[in-house]
Amino acid sequence: PKPKNAKPTKHAETDRFLPSSFPLLARMVRDARLLLLLCGLIVLTSEAAAVNVIVIGAGIGGLTAARTLVDNVELPEGTTCEVTVLEARDRIGGRTYTKPAAAFNFGDASGGVLDAGASWIHGSNPEHPTTKMCDALGLERKETIEDDIQLFSSTGTAVADTGASFGSFVEILEDAQWGASDGDSLWQSMAGVTASDGKTRDSEDNQYWLSGLEFNEGGKATTIGAVTVGQRGSEMDGKEEVLPGGYVQLVDALASGQVKVGTGVPQLDVSARNPPPESAKLNILLSREVVAIAKKGELIEVTMKDGEVMQADYVISTLPLGVLKTGTPTFDPPLSVSKTDAIERLAFGNVAKISILFESAWWASKITVDWFGITRSGETARGLSTQYVNMHKVAGKPVLMTFAVGPAADAVDGMSDAAVWNATLANLKVIFGESVPPSTYKAITVQRWGTDPYARGCYSHHSTTSQGSDYAAMGSDEYGGGLLFAGEA
Repeated sequence: PKPKNAKPTKHAETDRFLPSSFPLLARMVRDARLLLLLCGLIVLTSEAAAVNVIVIGAGIGGLTAARTLVDNVELPEGTTCEVTVLEARDRIGGRTYTKPAAAFNFGDASGGVLDAGASWIHGSNPEHPTTKMCDALGLERKETIEDDIQLFSSTGTAVADTGASFGSFVEILEDAQWGASDGDSLWQSMAGVTASDGKTRDSEDNQYWLSGLEFNEGGKATTIGAVTVGQRGSEMDGKEEVLPGGYVQLVDALASGQVKVGTGVPQLDVSARNPPPESAKLNILLSREVVAIAKKGELIEVTMKDGEVMQADYVISTLPLGVLKTGTPTFDPPLSVSKTDAIERLAFGNVAKISILFESAWWASKITVDWFGITRSGETARGLSTQYVNMHKVAGKPVLMTFAVGPAADAVDGMSDAAVWNATLANLKVIFGESVPPSTYKAITVQRWGTDPYARGCYSHHSTTSQGSDYAAMGSDEYGGGLLFAGEA
């Protein structure tokens, strides 16, 4: 979070690169025009009694793509559009995952405090697609104030002027970007740059702000491209809001048809259906891991890990970039060079999310804001349980949410829950005093997206080798329009 008293900088737009909240993991449908294209193709080639569409992935991107087709495709009388969603997991939602409280001993502290993937609506406003769905469904939202943060040093001393501290970091970042060349990493470009207050990249508080940027990008400072940092193009102006009831509410509404969506062009129209008709329910098949996609004449063939084969007129892939990077599924014929180059060049970062339930909100007397943190130096230390969300203030439950970002996220992938707790407790003791934090917790959950075989990370960002056209290449169709792509990347 950037403090509310941050000093203006010569390039104020840089500030938008530094929100320290968890970016929305799926950007709905990458380009609504793809769905309009698909709808048009279906109408033009609808001589058959049925047109079959397979959507791979039941995350937000896949569910929204399927929902858009079901709610909007108009075919000649006697022709139907059959949409089937294939999901590798035994649940829907993908990287939008509200964990079930009972499974993690969280009692009644459910919903948003257990959103292990996407938590925030970034830039929530009346025109934001996610906000529109929440409004239509009447879902409660709670704003978290990013620009007001209580920050403490590694000795436990409160940072008196967080605005000046943040301004120093932005000054270094801007100067580093001005002097950077294509291929330079963020870490490399910031080396040797000194702010007007004498601080450098390696100053302890600047290490904290750097971890915030690693959080936003979902990557490591050593691999994030200095020239292209922040250029994902998905930012919207508005509030930072969470859903006390959890993102599962949107996931379930998309799957059941409780929410009806338009095409998104020129604007997204959303309405609620209470109750939704049975015909609106999406056909979702779980435990269907796709290992191969091939063009067979006029059809697209999809092969599952267990050997099951399905064919469709059109396939929409919403597989995460992290999965595509593994080489599975295979594509026959191979994807275009522009697509494979983009898959290789774009980076797919990692963030681990940690929620801890206590008997009481023992921190409430000292922490009066939504966000607080501790400054630490070092590649791993700066990003391991140094940023906290006061979920007691946000959702009324005695829960602290913290994160492992940058290199710390990869480290947590190999740590036990007990080791993660010990590292977290050490930081809490510095902030609150040795005897204040309890020695144990009521429940803890650590979501390690980097080791999830169906995610292989969290969200994408520009690497030192990626190009500005790579995201557009990721959204382009293949196989003459028979294979389309949607989702976060």
